[in-house]
Amino acid sequence: MPPALIFAGTPGGPQLPLLLEPLILDGIPIPPEKLIAAAAAAIIIALVTWFYQRSRTGVGLRAIADDPQAAAAAGIDLGAALWNVRPAPAERV
Repeated sequence: MPPALIFAGTPGGPQLPLLLEPLILDGIPIPPEKLIAAAAAAIIIALVTWFYQRSRTGVGLRAIADDPQAAAAAGIDLGAALWNVRPAPAERV
């Protein structure tokens, strides 16, 4: 099947069950897209906060940022802590 037939048709966005009307708070309309963006930002902030407060890597990174010599004396390996959070190198083709 030729690629042109696979991608034929009119492009369109997904039909999501979103609010159609803006939310009105004290006479100020708030679009649903803004509410979704605020909720997504709050979730991401909560996840990053949890990572730095509760995960072993996050606590190690905070210790290294505060005092690298004290972190090394406490047994936190700088190379291992940074290796855990950096992105993997791209595969070479």
